[in-house]
Amino acid sequence: QARLPDISLAPLPAREALRALDPVRVAEQGLRLTCHKLLEHSETLDEMLPELIPSLRGFLAHCLEWREWPPLALDFCVRTGRADLVPFVEDWLRQNPRHPLAPELLQAALRISPIDNTITAGCLWLQRARPDLPAWSLIWKDLLRLRPGNDVAALGREWLDKASPGEVGWSFVWQDLFHLNPADPDIRQRGRRWLDEVEPAHDEWAFIWQDLHKSEREDAEIVRRGLRWLNEANLDHASWTFIWADLRAALPQDVPLLEKGRKWLDHAKPDHASWTF
Repeated sequence: QARLPDISLAPLPAREALRALDPVRVAEQGLRLTCHKLLEHSETLDEMLPELIPSLRGFLAHCLEWREWPPLALDFCVRTGRADLVPFVEDWLRQNPRHPLAPELLQAALRISPIDNTITAGCLWLQRARPDLPAWSLIWKDLLRLRPGNDVAALGREWLDKASPGEVGWSFVWQDLFHLNPADPDIRQRGRRWLDEVEPAHDEWAFIWQDLHKSEREDAEIVRRGLRWLNEANLDHASWTFIWADLRAALPQDVPLLEKGRKWLDHAKPDHASWTF
């Protein structure tokens, strides 16, 4: 019907599909596919069936316990961009914080409806979700942007201690907290510990070290930690030259440091982007 709108069909297949949207029929085979197809062609069918989207929303609002509800609710939010299903998404998240689709549904709800209720639901999800979820740090960053207050920041602080130091997003959460309050001694100390907890090859090592160094250039311990990293890290590490340059500025008379730079020049290819620095 959506592909051939000029052909007259009686009864309209889409209207027949709408009649199937009854919470008592959720056990019937093919109902989820029917809903997805209605959503897929909703723009094309809108003129013929203006009640299509409201009917789908009403159906979904009354069957939150249906096992197919999460993928359908996500499809509804993504395709329609309507906020009227978001309160039901919030209810569902409270009951199912560890469902595999919970992070995606929460992110969709925050995009559609970045209001206080949705943000609060997001904070509750962060408290109940596993700290090793890759989406945890991404959702936390979204919530911090929407509500840059102490409650969201506190969730990030707690997560830094719960999550593994090598967890995806650890360094990004720390950096956001550090930039909120660079003088915070607890955050500074947590960053120092992290430098020793992860391998020198970690991609984000240099960024946390540079944040700490730039905020307090006279900190001898941070300088010593940078010097140690130059010895530990592979010369091919993408950040090696940046750490060396920062240390060179801090220790212009340090002969061993200058020798390390010469060693790197001998090791690197002449066309390396940092060779001329």
